[in-house]
Amino acid sequence: MGFLNIRDNIADTLIEWFKRYLNYKIITLNNQKADKNIIDKALRDLEYAKNLDEIETIMKSLKNQIAIYPYFRINSYFIKWLINTGAIEKMEDINADLVLQWLTQATSSLKPETKLNYKNILINFIKFLEERGRYNFNINLSSWQRNLRNIATKTADFLTEEEIDKFLEALKKHKFYAFLNKKKEDTYAKALYTLAIKFALFGGLRISEIANLNVDDIYVNNELDILEIKIKEAKNYKYRIVTIPYSVGKFAIKEDLDRFLEEREYHLKNNCFECKECRKMLFISPKCKKLSSSTMERVLQKILKEAGIFKEKKGMHLLRHTHASYFYKKTQDVLLLKERLGHDNIRTTMRYTHLDIQKIKKSADAMR
Repeated sequence: MGFLNIRDNIADTLIEWFKRYLNYKIITLNNQKADKNIIDKALRDLEYAKNLDEIETIMKSLKNQIAIYPYFRINSYFIKWLINTGAIEKMEDINADLVLQWLTQATSSLKPETKLNYKNILINFIKFLEERGRYNFNINLSSWQRNLRNIATKTADFLTEEEIDKFLEALKKHKFYAFLNKKKEDTYAKALYTLAIKFALFGGLRISEIANLNVDDIYVNNELDILEIKIKEAKNYKYRIVTIPYSVGKFAIKEDLDRFLEEREYHLKNNCFECKECRKMLFISPKCKKLSSSTMERVLQKILKEAGIFKEKKGMHLLRHTHASYFYKKTQDVLLLKERLGHDNIRTTMRYTHLDIQKIKKSADAMR
């Protein structure tokens, strides 16, 4: 996935890029009046900072030296928002809609000149990412305030129920081939990616959450006929439980889980028999490594193409959006959906409570 995704998960990746950006700003903003010892210490401490709180302490130590703090404060709000809402799976998911959505929320009560300052500082950070990450986010905010109303009412991209059926059929028919023999089908890869994709679609899991699952994180509750999946939250190290129908129902997971566990055991015996870490992880790539988000993205895009489904949002997050939309349609319970998706803010979850055309018409007709 290019040069942007430099850590195993999106939270660590964002923090690492932010540290590099602030290092660059400290050096470029440095002046003769600044205390060289304080600047040097800040640069050393920044290298070992692990989170936004530690970075903030370092930036505060520079307040009387250089004008770095606004660059930290505003961009840290944006980064914290991306992490807490789970808005992106990879750095390339940052787009104009996300930036506008955040600017709308963050600056709604601010003066025009302050809004402009927020925009300029955020764009400064994004341009740094583009230059160092060799990627063009294609974000133009020249008329951003004029577009706020449209962005505020925009709903998430998702698959319809008919498209879900087409997608699942394409997934069933898709052929996976062995790494070194393109004519031989790889039954392990088939079982692996099928289950991982269904965890995203049936459970609403993020790709990073799927990749980090251990064998001990799944439990079959036969009494309730559900599969329980324990998810560790990257942002607060707490856990949430996501459930998927086990043996009964359209989205039952038993057949796929049984097939995968059988293939996994055979794969371990023949490829990873000496690796304790592989034994611990639930999903192991055919090359005996941690499941790659870039490979998952490529697999998904092939299957969508084979199903004849073309969406603006094409990545794994499309499946999470689809799950959220379908789940809300069935339950009409936004609080339950918030808990299921692991959202901190109810406003993030509200994106999935969109009304269909018939409901909109019915609500209008009720007042005629």
